[in-house]
Amino acid sequence: MRRLYERLGAYALWAALAALPFLCVYGFVHYVLRASIADHFPSNGDPCVFWHEIATLVSVGLGGGHYGYEELAAPAAKYGVGTFAAHSMWFQMIYAGIGKVVGWKPQTPVWVNIGFLTAALALLPWLMRAGARYILFCLAFFASCLYMQMFTPIMMSEAFQFSVAIALAGLFFRHIEAGGGAGAFSKALWVLIACAGATRYSWALLFFAYHMPFERMRSPKAWALAMAKALAGFALCFVAYLLFAAPYPYEPFPGSHFGMAVYASLLRGDAGPLAALVKTNFLGVFEPEQMSAQLMLFWMVIAYAFAAPLLTLKERNAPAPEGGRLAGLAMFHVVNMGSILAASFFYYYAAVGMTGLRLGMPHFVCSLLILARTVRLRWLMPVLALQLVLAPALMTDMRMVGGTEYSGVTARSGAHEFQELFSKMAYRKGAPSPWCNTALVFGSYSTGQAFMFIPPEMGINDMRFPEDKNFAGPLKSGWVLTRVPGARKILERIPGLEFVGEQGAWSLFRNAAAGCGPAGGAQ
Repeated sequence: MRRLYERLGAYALWAALAALPFLCVYGFVHYVLRASIADHFPSNGDPCVFWHEIATLVSVGLGGGHYGYEELAAPAAKYGVGTFAAHSMWFQMIYAGIGKVVGWKPQTPVWVNIGFLTAALALLPWLMRAGARYILFCLAFFASCLYMQMFTPIMMSEAFQFSVAIALAGLFFRHIEAGGGAGAFSKALWVLIACAGATRYSWALLFFAYHMPFERMRSPKAWALAMAKALAGFALCFVAYLLFAAPYPYEPFPGSHFGMAVYASLLRGDAGPLAALVKTNFLGVFEPEQMSAQLMLFWMVIAYAFAAPLLTLKERNAPAPEGGRLAGLAMFHVVNMGSILAASFFYYYAAVGMTGLRLGMPHFVCSLLILARTVRLRWLMPVLALQLVLAPALMTDMRMVGGTEYSGVTARSGAHEFQELFSKMAYRKGAPSPWCNTALVFGSYSTGQAFMFIPPEMGINDMRFPEDKNFAGPLKSGWVLTRVPGARKILERIPGLEFVGEQGAWSLFRNAAAGCGPAGGAQ
């Protein structure tokens, strides 16, 4: 009877873990924001762009216009298909597949986010072969992880990446536990790494841990073969990502350099941009003046990036694997967390908008879930303690981030302000170029909810501050929108642009010079 009660208790904890994403979102939206999930309406930056990209895929597949900046298109544009902004299109395709079945409304992403996290958490105890103590730790961690909860009701990309991190943890444990021969689990892991790497190519580096020679750890030939396979997998993910990703021509702040531009300068013999990038990151992350709850979480990620391999080797618990498999787990943590920290400090701007934490937290969650299965839990208690201490500050951040996304009044007023004018942009099936089905937002940074009222079949391009660049044309996009008086004066001087109308602060032009046929693309 006692064993029956224990099993029932474990199943109850399991059910509570699976229900946690919905309960957290419901509680946050209803009791903190005083709204309902039905009120969700993307209103800022990336959420609007992602929602519209998915709406295009649901409506016309790859037959829409080009997303991006400054009318720069992704490499796939040469094949005559609509392309996507700097985040590429792979996670959007996954959401679009669901949208094709259930429909795509402003509230749909919230339910999809909840569904992904629910599935990942429901599978986790089974993949980890875990008992009640492990499930209880997961409940405590995810219930107190307000940083993850901040994104679940708002941001698709971050919520999806947390879901992937949880699934990766379980599959990697099974794969390494079996010494690389877990059959269906290893095949599922390979597929998940490929999908995760195409959506966020830092995860493609996990191909290295996947190919590790667990039973031949001292064989240089086996290590060389593993490295070659891992680099090939990373290269494939990197190419797939870039194929549909439009170049991003803007810097995090004026005069800065980041990403590939830093290393292009280094190859030309100029190490200054790289030195400035690293200096900015270290000063920004470690200066006391920058202290915040999110910065303290980033310090936690940095600390466990160094601690995870050592804890795995020195503080393992009884069920942890031994020998080469244990070394494989330690190497997994090095690749998983070390690579993203290196990218944060030497490729991205870790301290700008806490990019380092947004990149690093899903990787940290992945490693933490494996650590909780393989080392003594007392070494992970500081994580729970820090999250509880930071909870009030993070709750304030959650209110700031979520407030505008759940204002139904804002959404309805926006429809009256924009919808009539924006509906005049007509999608042209079989247009000679995707540019004919592209709306260029001219001279306006972060148009927010206005994106939501551009017809879903249209791609959206963004050209910022043309008045500062003495822009004189020509333009490629079939339709041009602006709400900036100075930018409108520039448009009125560009040959081939025909004024269509205005509503509120917005003006719409049709680009007759784009060669899209009568009426610039009307059906």
